[in-house]
Amino acid sequence: MRVLTYLKKKWENITNSLVRHSKVVVSVCVTSIIFMALIFWIQMSHQVESLGFLGDNFKLQADVSNYENIVTSQSSYINTANKVIDNQRTNLKKSDDLIKIQGDVIQKLIQRLKELDDWPPRGPFFDPDSITRSEAI
Repeated sequence: MRVLTYLKKKWENITNSLVRHSKVVVSVCVTSIIFMALIFWIQMSHQVESLGFLGDNFKLQADVSNYENIVTSQSSYINTANKVIDNQRTNLKKSDDLIKIQGDVIQKLIQRLKELDDWPPRGPFFDPDSITRSEAI
C-alpha cells in the first residue's frame, strides 16, 4: 500500500508540475515534433538523392558495358582490316615484282630482236582496241 501511495503522490507532483509549466511543456513538444519532422524530411530527401545516384550509376555501368562491347567489335574489325591490308600489300609487292620481271623479259626480247635486225617491227600496225572486232580480221 505504501508503494501505491508513494506512486500516487509522485504522479500528482508530476502532473502539478506539468500543469504549472504547461506552456514550456507544449513548446518543447511542438519544437520536438517540428525538428523530428525536419530530420525525417532531410533523411528522405537524402535517400531520394542517393537512389537517383544509384540509378545513374546503373545506367553508366550499362553504358560502359555497351561501349566495351563496341570497342571490342571495332578492335576485331580493325584487326581484320589490318590483315586484309597486309595481304593486299603483299599482293602488290608480288605484282610489282612480276611487272619488273615482265619488263626485263620484254627488254631482253627487244634486245634479241635488235640483234636479229627485226626491231622496230615492220608491216601494218593494228589498233589494239579493234583487234577483237570482226573488221580487223
